[in-house]
Amino acid sequence: MTTITDFGKFLRNFRMDNGERLKTMAEKLQVAPSFLSAVENGKKPMPSNWVEKISSEYNLSREQRTELQNSVCKTNGQVTIDITDLSEDNVELAFFFARRLGSLNGKEVQKIRDILVTNEGEA
Repeated sequence: MTTITDFGKFLRNFRMDNGERLKTMAEKLQVAPSFLSAVENGKKPMPSNWVEKISSEYNLSREQRTELQNSVCKTNGQVTIDITDLSEDNVELAFFFARRLGSLNGKEVQKIRDILVTNEGEA
């Protein structure tokens, strides 16, 4: 038995909310409808280029793109951070955060979330 993934749920809901048939979305993503259905149902993994492809093809808003990326991270069970253009201080912070994430208590998590949400609104 397969389990519908967070990505599969996002994709199906997005498609249905836009009134789009499986065949139409499959054509836009250049795959067979059966493959798209299998991805939606968790039977096939999502191709690695689909975040960019879906974001571009559907001109996703920032909020929709974030929701899409979150669904992929939940489905894959991991988050990837591109540190290529980050300062040395930011790279160190990313590594430190990754090491400590599992040991943060609820109060600490909320403080960090509050800081990040406040700063995101300023971006």
